[in-house]
Amino acid sequence: MLKTNLKKERRQINIINFFLIKLLHRRLLIVKKIGLKKQKTGQEIFDIILKSSREVQKNLKKGRA
Repeated sequence: MLKTNLKKERRQINIINFFLIKLLHRRLLIVKKIGLKKQKTGQEIFDIILKSSREVQKNLKKGRA
């Protein structure tokens, strides 16, 4: 009885894992599409500005101007 329940529960976990992997794969495809769209619209420019601003703030905290 215990072995039967274990097999059933493991099968349920395997099914869940299968769907998790499929969903994660779909998510990655969407992330890639978003990244490409951001690249086309110049979103990376904003990323550079934000990184530069953070670096300046970090240097100010360390006492560098």
